[in-house]
Amino acid sequence: MKFASIFAAAMLATTPTAVLACEARQPENFSGFFNRFAEDKNFAASRTVYPSLRIRYDYGLEGGKQQITESRRTVSRQGDVASQTMGHFIQTNQLEYTTSGISKDKVVVDVLKPGRDWVLSYHFLSKGGCWFLREIQYHAL
Repeated sequence: MKFASIFAAAMLATTPTAVLACEARQPENFSGFFNRFAEDKNFAASRTVYPSLRIRYDYGLEGGKQQITESRRTVSRQGDVASQTMGHFIQTNQLEYTTSGISKDKVVVDVLKPGRDWVLSYHFLSKGGCWFLREIQYHAL
């Protein structure tokens, strides 16, 4: 009996965090997932696909025509863990968020400051009934 407990503890210690983060027997509720994702940095890191993609879109006019410049970079888990939680970022900067693009396997959360010319779009996807952050898009208007 004691060996079984020690063995189980050793297995948990060597199991990747992302595997432990979700064992969906039924599809995970996005609202409950998002609340935890926004407040718990370790949980958020375990539910982010790494390397995580960050895309910046700059919109402007040149010669009367709309121009869009796109730049891409990836972020490692270590880089993400060093930043503040999404909830803290939203609260300290007096931001708002809305949810759009909702389907059974995709949700987009737009974070913005009313009256400003930018939006951060967090793209989540559901895999195996569990939600994960896939990429963040920064739209500078």
